[in-house]
Amino acid sequence: MWMKRAVRRAMPAPLYAAMRRLRHGGTDRRPAAGALTPGSGRSAAAAASSAGAFAAARADAEATEGMLSEFSMAVMDSLLALQDDLAIAGHVVEFGVFKGRSAMLLAHRARPSERLILVDIERYLDQKRLADVFPGFEFVQCASEAFARTFPDYRALAGNCRFLHVDSSHGFRTTLAELAMAEELLAERGILVLDDFTNLNYSQMIAATYKHLYSGKSGLAMFLVTEEKGYLCRAADFEFYARYVLAEMLGDMAARGLAGVCLARTDTDPEYRAIHLRPHLPGESGPHYGESIYGALYREP
Repeated sequence: MWMKRAVRRAMPAPLYAAMRRLRHGGTDRRPAAGALTPGSGRSAAAAASSAGAFAAARADAEATEGMLSEFSMAVMDSLLALQDDLAIAGHVVEFGVFKGRSAMLLAHRARPSERLILVDIERYLDQKRLADVFPGFEFVQCASEAFARTFPDYRALAGNCRFLHVDSSHGFRTTLAELAMAEELLAERGILVLDDFTNLNYSQMIAATYKHLYSGKSGLAMFLVTEEKGYLCRAADFEFYARYVLAEMLGDMAARGLAGVCLARTDTDPEYRAIHLRPHLPGESGPHYGESIYGALYREP
């Protein structure tokens, strides 16, 4: 096992994903460009199995001190499970760990062949409990802004991370630095999650995020927002994840015990097409906000 892990760490994520696909019969398992959803690449049984695994992850996370809500657990787990079902490979990194509530959720989804790297300025993490789930996790004690210059294996991570969760200081400059780092670290079909993105107590995060996305040559795009977090991917992967959100996200949330949710989308300008996922408001029902007005915006990415 140790040798397998060493080989995996030295191998670029796209190459590892290709080898996994060959081992599973040689199919790419990605949808054709014109396919409606990535559901054609995973069976209903696989999706149901992934949802079933969520109960244990949620229980461990809820037993760990922290602020991650059940709603965000379900969203993050749905996306991690989608990556797993479609053999999307790469390492998992978190900036801002505290006691390890969200890290526990990530640990349940990280594969033995991947690295789970947790970064924080203080060592508050309950390491023993986390090690019971993912023994090989790595803790790095530094600020997120210092990670690129202080972590010895940073170059090996570049382009090889499938999931980045950022929950650090939420400062304007810090967020800009984290977004720049995400540009380097994200693998093909990787996901960047920004905690408290829509929390107006940290409105500087919104300013920093859109400054990065629209005032330079960013390769990232926002594909999903909730009342707690923002979810970004590489711009080239926007349609892949947007199709999933439009066609499968509500079903995956319901399978995780959150049925009273809907999607809201009121514009599909080429420069911004993100989708809002939220709980139903009192008296509200149905899968889409404003279906009679905006219905066409829910049909395609």
